[in-house]
Formats: sequence, C-alpha cells, structure tokens
Amino acid sequence: MELRPHAMAVFGVLHFMPASGAGGNFWGFLAMFLLLFLTTGIGNGSTFRMIPVIFLTERQREAAGADPAQVRRDAAKESAAVLASARRWRPMAPSSCRRATAPRLH
Repeated sequence: MELRPHAMAVFGVLHFMPASGAGGNFWGFLAMFLLLFLTTGIGNGSTFRMIPVIFLTERQREAAGADPAQVRRDAAKESAAVLASARRWRPMAPSSCRRATAPRLH
C-alpha cells in the first residue's frame, strides 16, 4: 500500500494533537496542517487539469471519421462547461484550476 503525502500529513496532524492528558505540539500540528492543505490543493489542481484531456479523448473515440477540428472544438466546449460548473461550486479551487477553461490544442 502506497502512502500518499496528504495521508502522511493527516497522520502527522494526529500525532501532534494533545492526547491522554499530554499536551500536543502546536508548531508540529500547524506544520502538518499546512502540509495537508498544500498537498490536497496540488491534487485538486491536477484533477482539474485532467478534465479537458478526458473530454478530448472521449470525443476522439466517438468521432470516427469526423472533422478533427470540430472534435477538438466540441471537447473544448464540454470541458469548459464542466470546469465552469465546478468553479461555481468550488470557489476555493487553486488558481491553476481557475485559469484552465479549455484544452490548448495544437
């Protein structure tokens, strides 16, 4: 089983909390919480960046023999709609997610 950085940060937060009458360590707790926020934010941004690629791949599979430029436009529209909807419900998304609206296709 692979232990991811955000999972390790959760264990770190738990480790530095007060327990059984013993005081916790505030600075360790704070550092682990900052690490937790940083690592989950990076994961969230990665997910948002995958959305345009996923829609492009789906449209390419469905469009056997169709115009490639139209397929890219359709995928860009769908991914932009999903990202806009996600932004509406997730206003605290990382700035890297807020900039990505459609895939940059060459």
